[in-house]
Amino acid sequence: SPSFGYANGASYQWSEGPYASMNVDFAANSDAQWNWTVVNGTTFEPIEGHVNQTGEFIDISSIDWEKYPLLRLKIEMAGNASGLGPQVRAINGGGSLNDAFLTEPNPSNWILNGTEFIPAEDIISGDAGSALSSNWLSPGLPFYAIDIDGVINGNFTLEVMTEQGFWETINFNQRHEFNQTSYNAKLRITGESSYWNLSEISVEFIYTELPYAPFIDVGWDQEKEWSFESPSIGTWGWQDRFWDGNFSHQTTLTNNGQAVIDVWIPKQDIHHFQVTATDLDSESGLEGLNVLIGSQAIVSRDFSPSSKYQLDMDDDERATLSGELTNRPAIFDREGQSFVLAKVEIIADPGRYLINGLGIGYHAESEIDYEAMDWFVKTINSQKLNLPSSGMHEIPIYMQSESPSALHVEIDEMTYDDTASIVTSTIINNSQTLTPSHKWRTFEASYDLHQSTPNAVVLDLRSDDASAQWILPISGNQVIGTGNSDVLLFHDNPVEITGGQNNKQVSVHWRTSQHWDDQSEIIVEMRLSLLDGFVTMPSRFSWGGQSHQASDNDIEIRSITWSDSDGLLSNSHEFLKNGESLVIQADIGFQNAESDEYPFQDEFELILTRRGTQLANISDVGGALWNYTDLVPLVAGEIEWNLSIAPTAGADFGDVTSINRTFIVDSLASQVVGCSIQKYDHKTASLFQRVEINVTDRPVLPRELRLMLWMEWVDDVNNDGMPNEDEYQNLPLSSPANLDQPFGFYTATFSDVGGFDGQKVAGYVTGTDQAGIPIKNGGDSTEGNHLFMYQLMPDLSPVVLDDAMSWNKEVTHWLHPGQTYTLYANFSEANGASDVETIELQLASNIASDRMSLFWHESSNQCSSSSHHIEIISCSLLSDGVLADPFDKDLSLEVHLQFAWTTPELGELRREPALHVTDDGGQSSQINLPYLRWRFSPEMMIKDDVSLWIENGEETQDGARVAKNSILQLQGSLVFAQSDEVPDFNCAISTLFNAKYQSFDAIDGLFFAQVEAPSINGNYPLSWSIECLPEEGRDVTDMQKSVFWIGVDADGPIPVEILSPRPNSIVHHELYPIQVMVSEDFGIDVDSVTLHWWITVLETDEQLAAGESPMQVNETEQMGYRTQFDGVLDLNNMDEIWMQEKLLCNIYC
Repeated sequence: SPSFGYANGASYQWSEGPYASMNVDFAANSDAQWNWTVVNGTTFEPIEGHVNQTGEFIDISSIDWEKYPLLRLKIEMAGNASGLGPQVRAINGGGSLNDAFLTEPNPSNWILNGTEFIPAEDIISGDAGSALSSNWLSPGLPFYAIDIDGVINGNFTLEVMTEQGFWETINFNQRHEFNQTSYNAKLRITGESSYWNLSEISVEFIYTELPYAPFIDVGWDQEKEWSFESPSIGTWGWQDRFWDGNFSHQTTLTNNGQAVIDVWIPKQDIHHFQVTATDLDSESGLEGLNVLIGSQAIVSRDFSPSSKYQLDMDDDERATLSGELTNRPAIFDREGQSFVLAKVEIIADPGRYLINGLGIGYHAESEIDYEAMDWFVKTINSQKLNLPSSGMHEIPIYMQSESPSALHVEIDEMTYDDTASIVTSTIINNSQTLTPSHKWRTFEASYDLHQSTPNAVVLDLRSDDASAQWILPISGNQVIGTGNSDVLLFHDNPVEITGGQNNKQVSVHWRTSQHWDDQSEIIVEMRLSLLDGFVTMPSRFSWGGQSHQASDNDIEIRSITWSDSDGLLSNSHEFLKNGESLVIQADIGFQNAESDEYPFQDEFELILTRRGTQLANISDVGGALWNYTDLVPLVAGEIEWNLSIAPTAGADFGDVTSINRTFIVDSLASQVVGCSIQKYDHKTASLFQRVEINVTDRPVLPRELRLMLWMEWVDDVNNDGMPNEDEYQNLPLSSPANLDQPFGFYTATFSDVGGFDGQKVAGYVTGTDQAGIPIKNGGDSTEGNHLFMYQLMPDLSPVVLDDAMSWNKEVTHWLHPGQTYTLYANFSEANGASDVETIELQLASNIASDRMSLFWHESSNQCSSSSHHIEIISCSLLSDGVLADPFDKDLSLEVHLQFAWTTPELGELRREPALHVTDDGGQSSQINLPYLRWRFSPEMMIKDDVSLWIENGEETQDGARVAKNSILQLQGSLVFAQSDEVPDFNCAISTLFNAKYQSFDAIDGLFFAQVEAPSINGNYPLSWSIECLPEEGRDVTDMQKSVFWIGVDADGPIPVEILSPRPNSIVHHELYPIQVMVSEDFGIDVDSVTLHWWITVLETDEQLAAGESPMQVNETEQMGYRTQFDGVLDLNNMDEIWMQEKLLCNIYC
């Protein structure tokens, strides 16, 4: 057949929606065969369940019209043995039935009540009172009208009956509408004349346009205030879908048994129920078809094996079903229309089966009552915001469905209130695009209230994929949310209300939740709910539009900068300095947010790593810009830093959430390692004076270096003859072609022909390597720190003078170890000190085995010696007694040195000095100095002038006589024996006294030694010697003269006997001689002997007289160490009366 359906290009264009049944008007000859198959109108593939079927009624209402928008009918015919085949007169579709009575009517279609079929004329005829009736005609879809036409002669009455159970008289060729939706119809034609006949009849059902997914949209804002839609529900009033939203269900049985599919059955007012099952593999697999609610079978049909079976419930079965539904809980209930879960079950053999053709007709009705807090009412009020403030307001209420349909709507009642009104409203901390940032935002509105009190703030939100309502009571902090209420977060104190009795200012503090995905449009309406139940007009706040989106939760790193001590690093910057500070500044926020918005604290993690080691992990940045300073580690090579941000409260990731930056850490500064012009040099003037500077660095050489050049005749602004910081010119240096090599020459060419002889040119190098590290050893502008300086001067040789060498001490021709000598070597150099390459002083030029050479090197400005017998303390190249300038001509090398004790003594052989000077050009001058010949001696001695001082006692010819424990001091001098030269160094002197060694330092050749005399009588030697000498030194002190003999008198004089007066003698009142014998081993100081006496009464010990008198030695009365001393006891002054008493005379010496 030609194509038919609702797809574009269909030969027969039908309205989009379920297919109505078709009818084939045909005449079949005996034994002739025909069948029909419904195929995909585009691919011609057969549609299962509709293959090789027979009969003039073609039920395509069970085909999934959404899956197959274009169909074709394929008819196959085969003739009988006589070659006669079926005759197809017409194919009727779209709800039309046609019968031309080409064959005798089938009793299943027509009932002849007093009428007859006349084959010759292909008519039905009858007389008055006879009738032709049809069986139930089921087009497979609900219909609301019928139109019957045909070819009929005579008078008759045409009637139709539906499920309502009564006949209605209608007219031929005129549409008849029923008072409710119908699903089946019977026709009856009754004759009213004596003869009438019917040769053809056509029936067209006018299908009811029931709404699929109906909805109400107030104001056409694309928000459905009311809707009746679910994938499990078909058109409203005609349930034609199974629970999964499909029109059909295919199942496979592997064993004999049953298969079920769920279906939602309307709970109220069912008028029709049909469903079909088809065996897709054989002609006899089906054996039963049942309808169950729970485990209760409502309808059970058992039949002989069949390939296809359509279940049509009769009135009793529908009554049983309705009774069962009454007691069953609804699985879906919306505003008066509810559904119960049921099952369609097939009993069948193994095989594939199709269950389709579901059609449950019911009266669809919904009664709705909306309060002030319902979306419907709130939306109507919201629409008023778009209208003028006064006048008649017309608010459209759009009613729509997903299919052409008709709806009957009545609005029964509306109420209103005008005692509360909005004055102003605004948002604090608003943004063009909302983000879950650190900002708390505030809805603010002021209201005029006349007769009521605020109860709560109501917020309503609608967006792309969210719908929510929040009720925020005025008292208390509890927020009541419904719908997608987690898309907003509220402050701990969400509502603040201020103002007087008739005016209130309301503030609500909120922010968006991080997990709320991007929205293109958001509308939030704020209302004040009053205690009397009324709700104010809304304040509307909206975000989004064509130019920007409403919200964004895509967290990201918006930008990042990297800086070092020199400033911002470009994207091409590769190198970092070792040990420097790297400042990382990141701008974090949201993809489409404003620049000052950043994530709320503890709702994200910002992690910075270096080489995988975490440096920072924070969840609060305190601003959109986050700064971190890292110290570049002391390593070399590539180091990668990574900064990443991740939401922790459900946000999405923006375009950039992780940034890597790899730098090459340069631990080495570039260095100047050579220059074609020396630090101080001389050059002949040239138009093309060239300087080559050798630079080393790793891993790459600097891209650019500059030469700072100073020419005295051009740049010496202050005429001081030396360069100053602001007097240098800046010249570029040519870089080597290959910067990846470790060494490279940087060159510059300039002209210096404008200068005169003696004028100077100086230069130094500036710049950094690619890591920004300043170049080293390239000089600078401070005085003396240039890289090179040269004088315009021809190259002349040095000149050594006849008096080229001298010592700082008087020439004795004897030199000694440990002594610091200063040696001066004098010469002249016309090109200045900078031209001197080496200076060689040979202190023993005539001794081939060890010339004792001293060398001065220009490169180090230091001296060295080829002899291990010489220690160089310091050396300096002088001019006029001060350090020589590079261009001073009259020069003197000052060397401070010492000779080692190991220096060989050569007896009578003398060493002869010589001087040899060489300049940078290899020119030299030398001289031998015989007048400075010298000898070496390590001999030292203590001179014979050692003196002795004693604390108690007296000196003797060979020493001293002292009391025990007395202090004795020695003082003497130390010199080198051959020259009488005082040593520069401290030298220890050792004393030996009473078998005890003591050490004392000789300073500047003088020493002081202090010892203590023994406590025992005796004669003791006190000797001294040089202690500080090493093995090679010799002490030549005269041993005969290096000792004192010390006599120690430990006891002192002792009176051993009184010779007169004798004990118990009678003493008279007069002068009386006293004689005392004194013992002393080392002699007595006779002038020091004195007699002390006193007289006491023996019994009372009372002292009567006392006195003293000198004693005189009695030269005649000496016996060995005993000496007699004589004196006088003078008693004349004592009272003579006491002489009669026993008295005691006491004396001591």
